[in-house]
Amino acid sequence: NRYTRYERAEVEPDLDLIQQICGVLNATPNDLLGVGQTRQRAADSPAGTATPPGFASPSAELMAAGSPEIEFQSIALELCRRVVAVRQVRAGGPTGQLDASQQVTPLHDALKAQPFEIIRQIVGDRAVIEAPADTARDIHDLILRLTHTITQIAMLPRVG
Repeated sequence: NRYTRYERAEVEPDLDLIQQICGVLNATPNDLLGVGQTRQRAADSPAGTATPPGFASPSAELMAAGSPEIEFQSIALELCRRVVAVRQVRAGGPTGQLDASQQVTPLHDALKAQPFEIIRQIVGDRAVIEAPADTARDIHDLILRLTHTITQIAMLPRVG
């Protein structure tokens, strides 16, 4: 019954359930939600309709993969993990998996509550600024994808 409700878009799995599913399937949330698989499809779309590289298409493909809200959760979680990892490296190295998850959760909660304020803080974070170029680029790309997804959510028709 629950799966049928997901298929009908009556309900959405919460972040904990997505993580459990990923654990069972040995996949990442991005794999599960199809993030990154739309890059080639976007390049093949008609002129003027392609989304920027690395962005999920705002078409039915994204809706089939879940929803913009689920996409937001997935990208936000990955962004928080990357930022915490960069901060740990700057502080002298990782202090353990448990410590990292204890830092990711409050950052993720804050990002959900005030996305643009937290993004502003991340962009100005000394650890992010001084991160290696490829790491900083990955964080930048995640921020772009996150803001794109926030835009998609804002454009959804409101029910009720």
